[in-house]
Amino acid sequence: MSDHLKSGLANRTLPSQQTRDEILDQINPDDLGAAGYYLHKAWDEGYRVHLRANQLTRRLNTLLKMGVAANGVVIGVIGALILKAAMSASTENPDGIGSVFDWLQEQVFGQILVTALCLGLLGFALFCWINALYRVVPKASQNGTETLGDALGGN
Repeated sequence: MSDHLKSGLANRTLPSQQTRDEILDQINPDDLGAAGYYLHKAWDEGYRVHLRANQLTRRLNTLLKMGVAANGVVIGVIGALILKAAMSASTENPDGIGSVFDWLQEQVFGQILVTALCLGLLGFALFCWINALYRVVPKASQNGTETLGDALGGN
């Protein structure tokens, strides 16, 4: 995954004085594509290929999958709201990334959606922590290192 894709939405801001065209110029197709990437990675369990198999990673596999999927959902919501902000942008009615939680809160079952979003981000934080501890780096790993994908099958 490219550095641009990784940083995609994280550093975006939409100043209140930007016009619709200026905001549309900031939108990159990779922003919404990143959501699909993480959702596919969770569904396909592609994250398991680079994690060392051990008792902890086997036990936490379901939580890791949920965390990766939640990250995809979060990126998708932010990307959709950037697009919404671009379509409705005006100097009188600015809208931007800061409105994600407000927008979710206003929906039916908004508190549940916001709570689920926060729990999902905690799940992704767990995935990142496990990935930092148990990632298999092919050039530095010993031959025969069993990955989580090998241990649980499918990869």
